[in-house]
Amino acid sequence: MSSLRMAGKTDTGMVRDHNEDCFHVVPESGIAILADGMGGHLAGEVASAMAIDQVTHHLINAFTA
Repeated sequence: MSSLRMAGKTDTGMVRDHNEDCFHVVPESGIAILADGMGGHLAGEVASAMAIDQVTHHLINAFTA
């Protein structure tokens, strides 16, 4: 029997002092999503987290319905 292993990692890079990227991994559904933060914009980390939440919600609903 095969299995799916997933992992995620982001990095602040060489310009910013904090990371605005966000990812979510749902191996049991085969979903891996990355939202690149909006570096330099206000609340870029909030925007990427909101995008991840919405896309994850819609994908899980689409594949489990």
